[in-house]
Amino acid sequence: MSISKEPDANPEISVVVAAYNEEDTIGAVLDALGELDLDMEVIVVDDGSTDRTARIVESRTGPRLQLISKPNGGKGTALRAGFEAASGSIIVIQDADVELSPARIPDLIAPILADEADVVFGSRFLEPVPGLGWERRLANWFLTMLSNLSFNTKLTDMETAHKAIRGTYVQQFTLEATRFDVEVELTAKLSRLGARIIEIASPYTPRTVAEGKKIGFGDGIHAVQAILRWRRWRPQT
Repeated sequence: MSISKEPDANPEISVVVAAYNEEDTIGAVLDALGELDLDMEVIVVDDGSTDRTARIVESRTGPRLQLISKPNGGKGTALRAGFEAASGSIIVIQDADVELSPARIPDLIAPILADEADVVFGSRFLEPVPGLGWERRLANWFLTMLSNLSFNTKLTDMETAHKAIRGTYVQQFTLEATRFDVEVELTAKLSRLGARIIEIASPYTPRTVAEGKKIGFGDGIHAVQAILRWRRWRPQT
């Protein structure tokens, strides 16, 4: 489909793209999304970028492509804004870089459409990942293991930025995390709500810091703190 296509009803899929200084990749992501044959809307949340990210999105804006511009607050705040604007029955989280390809989205949503799952994580570690250093592998393993123990999940990649979520679950909570620890909050709340969470392989092309990678050691510390915080969360009755 084309993300400039006129919608005739609420779309089935809402793709939320949190973007911060991604002028080198946002165009490629939008091009890839535009090639998908899906009934979807794309919501790009520009989180206070200082480069041309917002202008690139504006140059392509159509009825199925929405740009939300906000002051810089972190990925968690960007996803919250995108969730609030989304109208689809399935919410897909897609990063604005090219580490995880939008071409995998049809496979992410398929188990939800078939009622085999409520949430699908696109794991980066169900297939070999060339070029990924042992430090990042070890950090992800540790955080995912701690998350599994805390939230009674069986994941290989809690921190993945590729997720598809049934919209009825998104409506049951408000995101509070501001940074990349939002992945922990999502995992915690979805598991506590009883969502059926499964994983599929999502091919991963890791970036370096020089290429725009924004997650660092400090984010790992925040993730541990978030796991300890959200393990106490329970749905309101």
